[in-house]
Amino acid sequence: MVKLTTTSFCNRLIGLNKSSTINQLLSERSSRRALKLVFIFSFLLNTINAQTTLFSENVGTPTGTATIAAYITGTAPATFQNVSTLTFSNGAQTNPADIRNTSVSTTYTGASGGGNVFFTTTNAAYGFSIEGINASGYTSLQLNYGYRKESATLHATFSVDYWDGTAWQTLANTSANLFTETATATTGWYAAKTLNLPAGAQISGLKIRFVKTGTASIRIDDIKLTGTAPLVPTITPSVSTLTGFNYAVGAGPSASQSFTFTGAN
Repeated sequence: MVKLTTTSFCNRLIGLNKSSTINQLLSERSSRRALKLVFIFSFLLNTINAQTTLFSENVGTPTGTATIAAYITGTAPATFQNVSTLTFSNGAQTNPADIRNTSVSTTYTGASGGGNVFFTTTNAAYGFSIEGINASGYTSLQLNYGYRKESATLHATFSVDYWDGTAWQTLANTSANLFTETATATTGWYAAKTLNLPAGAQISGLKIRFVKTGTASIRIDDIKLTGTAPLVPTITPSVSTLTGFNYAVGAGPSASQSFTFTGAN
């Protein structure tokens, strides 16, 4: 909530001798000042609207290796953190990734430990997706997650995709766009690069998909989507009208009057 106070002043009029003209000009000037204030307050309300979290998924705490299909039927904490509000699947891939409680996430800021999503070394496409995300009206969507580099000589062949309501679209699928670390960086957990989602992802029914191909394995954890929420501000003045601006030539200016605008989004 924002509370702003302003004072309206009546300008001096020089060289006018008709009270009707004076009253008209004063009324028009007061109206213009009020409109300008509303625009200024609307701008301030928009600029203070910060990033919010649409979802944050820590993969729960599995008791052992589990398939995605089995894990969604588990009981907390041995299930997905958002199992009651989101859908989890293999992302339309033939092979699903699985859920592990080994090599738990650590090192990067926000690492939750517990469970992680594991993509095996088998040379085939393995997928994991988070679906049913309502991103309608959200702007500046950003995706973050942690990943475990499983090889000290190469990165996994990995792709992060999103569903635009009609088809899957690639968000990033190269090591340069996905990871900060070089191919020869030591094995371990790292924070992946932040990915910015385009306007096509701002839908109800958004899906985020992770797909691994090739022979290098990878793990992911702590998947978080943030964005700027749609803004519906309200601006309420402390008074509905202002009076007392009229005066005869030579008798002004009128006294200043104070009022407040209360804004909320």
